[in-house]
Amino acid sequence: MIFVGIDWSEQHHDIEVQDTDGAVLATARVADGLDGIGSLHALLAGHADDPAEVVVGIEIDRGLLSGRWSPPAMKCSGRSSR
Repeated sequence: MIFVGIDWSEQHHDIEVQDTDGAVLATARVADGLDGIGSLHALLAGHADDPAEVVVGIEIDRGLLSGRWSPPAMKCSGRSSR
C-alpha cells in the first residue's frame, strides 16, 4: 500500500508518495494537464504494482486530477481546503 498526497494548483501539482510507515518514497512536481498525468502515472508505477494498493488524497474534488486520471481500482479522496 502507498499513499499519495497531491497539492493542486492551476499551473502544477506537488506530489508526495509515502509507504504504510509514513516514510517518504518520492516527491515530485508535475505540470497541469495530460503530460503531468503521464508523469504521475509513471511515478506511481515505480512504487506499486497493483492500482488497488494506491490511496490518493487531493485537496480538490473537480478537474482532471481528481476524477479522470485514476484507474477505477485506485481509491481517491477529494477534500477542498476552502
